[in-house]
Amino acid sequence: MTNDCTGTQAKDKFPDSLYRGFTQPTIQSDGSLGGNAFEFKEFDNRGIEECSINWDDDEGSLLLIASQAKDDGRRQFRFGACRIPRSEIDHMRGLTTAMAFDFSYERRPVEGNHYHGNLLCKTGLSTASKKALCGMLAMLNDRIYTRDELDRVCSDAGMQ
Repeated sequence: MTNDCTGTQAKDKFPDSLYRGFTQPTIQSDGSLGGNAFEFKEFDNRGIEECSINWDDDEGSLLLIASQAKDDGRRQFRFGACRIPRSEIDHMRGLTTAMAFDFSYERRPVEGNHYHGNLLCKTGLSTASKKALCGMLAMLNDRIYTRDELDRVCSDAGMQ
């Protein structure tokens, strides 16, 4: 069952921040984050598009992003990750309401990752609208982690 952010209980259901891992180069030469750090796709014919995140419940959330590997042994998030305060996401929800993006978020655990959730938007957004949404999200981060920094997270936890 989906636990979404609607209603007054959002503060009780969701931690103060989230992480987004990068599967492609997204950290710009000036250290900022590109909008390509966020990619929305439709899954499961739910009528919404999703962008996968990890909720920052505890230190294990970032460790999971840092250590997650593909079947071939390569790191899933080879290009780093970022942290975004939920207060920034909630503020952006207000802005995107006026733009009719239907932007929201949910907690949606998957096998092997109880931190998992999604940023959500409606299907059928124009390419320009989707780029605007992703660009706004890229500006909300308060911390960017390079792959080297994620490797240190793994080392500090005793993982290779």
